[in-house]
Amino acid sequence: SLPNLTAILPHATFDNPALDQAKAVLRLVFINVHTENARSDQVIALVDTEKPDIVVLTEVDARWMEELKPLSAGYPHRIEAPQEDNFGIALWRRIPVARGWVVWFGEAGVPSIEADFLHRDRLITLIGTHPVPPVGPAESRLRDRQLAAISAKTILLEGPVVVMGDLNTTPWAPSYRRFCSGGRVK
Repeated sequence: SLPNLTAILPHATFDNPALDQAKAVLRLVFINVHTENARSDQVIALVDTEKPDIVVLTEVDARWMEELKPLSAGYPHRIEAPQEDNFGIALWRRIPVARGWVVWFGEAGVPSIEADFLHRDRLITLIGTHPVPPVGPAESRLRDRQLAAISAKTILLEGPVVVMGDLNTTPWAPSYRRFCSGGRVK
């Protein structure tokens, strides 16, 4: 009868490999919102559609944080470092974190976020970052030093590490190759 089914169903387990596989997936989304962009509705729609577990946003300022408030209910765990330049950053997640904080890598003075969280009983570290663009020799050095510091940090961490962000480099650039070869980043 229906009353019996409603009492049993919440405690029932089903041998469904597809369901187990779906639970194994960790959905991550990175978005550089571009500070001057006025289309917060598109960012909200993307997050609503994709339903990631973790969202890393760069180039967020106070206006962006205000306009993205409709997402707050779905992402109760947040680390935010909005800035009025193009280097604000935020990490929003559905899943709780063990630890999370704003960090600075290199000498550029731009914030990054480091967070540890559990997924399927494994501790994973996520680093969200946005180095300065290499518009000249000085900025290229600042970017390269930030990437090198992040790469060095990944060597010190136990367990899986995910680095997400607008790295302001390309896969064929020497800075990116050094970044990948200097740490555990693949």
